[in-house]
Amino acid sequence: MNLKSIVFATVFLSIISGCNNAPTTSTQNPPVVSVEDSDKEMNAAMAKARETFNQFKAHWQDTGVQYSLKFALPTSEDGVEHIWFNPVEITGSQILAECANEPENILNLNIGDQKALDISNLSDWMIIDEGKCFGGFTIRVLASRDPSVAPTYEFVDY
Repeated sequence: MNLKSIVFATVFLSIISGCNNAPTTSTQNPPVVSVEDSDKEMNAAMAKARETFNQFKAHWQDTGVQYSLKFALPTSEDGVEHIWFNPVEITGSQILAECANEPENILNLNIGDQKALDISNLSDWMIIDEGKCFGGFTIRVLASRDPSVAPTYEFVDY
């Protein structure tokens, strides 16, 4: 059974918006949830995130919002780990972003490191604006499975 490590989005609870609305990171790591590769609901959520990425691009630099992207990256154990990043620059299909949580099994990647990422590895995105979470499709799946650990945001769509 192959498992993907999906980092649950409570990382956003530790992301604080600064004066320029660019999130800063915290050393507090969110819980990690393992999900089977064949999980249809999670795979559909990741596909929806990729399909709606233009919504993220249209709003991620809005004043007063907090934003984050999740990418699937190969692990040191031939698996995949999904890590949250704060975007710095989006140019075509390339995204320069800062690692927003400490990876479990990815060598040479630490919180705060900048990395060039390709949109093809995107697994989720979210924008928080006045208590509303736009995107966050994988978070929605995990929150529906365990409401006791769900973030307090209202999930909405653009």
